[in-house]
Amino acid sequence: MSERRRGFTLIEMLVVVAVIATLAVLGAGYYADSLEDARATVVRSNLRIVREALAKHFKDRLAYPTSLESLYGPFLQEPYQKLIIQPWGDGTTVQVVVVVPDKDGFPGVDDNAFLATQTVEVVYPDPQGRQIRDVKIKRGGTILPW
Repeated sequence: MSERRRGFTLIEMLVVVAVIATLAVLGAGYYADSLEDARATVVRSNLRIVREALAKHFKDRLAYPTSLESLYGPFLQEPYQKLIIQPWGDGTTVQVVVVVPDKDGFPGVDDNAFLATQTVEVVYPDPQGRQIRDVKIKRGGTILPW
């Protein structure tokens, strides 16, 4: 009579290891995607907070701010860099794009005029120091649609 050994064969162990490795690869990809989505959601929410601070600044002072730093304190609890740029993490190129009045084609309209309806998007800080009407995010050369 032959003795029966208890345990697993080498083939069985290799099959189990291959299945676990496949599941780990699939799970890691899903985790990376969900982490990126979570970061984008945080930035989108924080961007809404900055936009609300711009509206509060206008309502309080009847003028839009010329710098985002001036929102910190009375209108924002944290600096805009911490709200918008830091959640993306290190290694990504993120720029803040601001929407400012554009007086080109409108002679006699001041750069900071309340009634200036034409706007242009510039990378912050605006060298001309115009009032900031809106804030957007530019990542990897593309302005994000939200």
